[in-house]
Amino acid sequence: MNGIAGGELWLTAAFVAYESAFAYSQFMPSLFTIRSLGNDDSSKLQSLRQGEVIGTVFTGGFAILFSLLLKSWLPLALAAVSCGFVLIVYEWAIRTSPNYQQGA
Repeated sequence: MNGIAGGELWLTAAFVAYESAFAYSQFMPSLFTIRSLGNDDSSKLQSLRQGEVIGTVFTGGFAILFSLLLKSWLPLALAAVSCGFVLIVYEWAIRTSPNYQQGA
């Protein structure tokens, strides 16, 4: 193994995945805010989607950087799983908001 030892690699990759999930909070409102205030017009929905894109780009860059530093695909893979889960939860919050309009 060219990078760090196995246990340290898994620990660092897990840290990257954990931080990737929390990085979205810098670009997106909380789930409570999305569901409480709703997204009843297209500008709110567009802002939420932009936050998802920016958060994904940021976390992707973070994960790629650590993968290159550690010379392993593991941080990128775990971050991708983490980001996928976060996006599913955000989409659920958007689509189950009381004011959600399909065409907005």
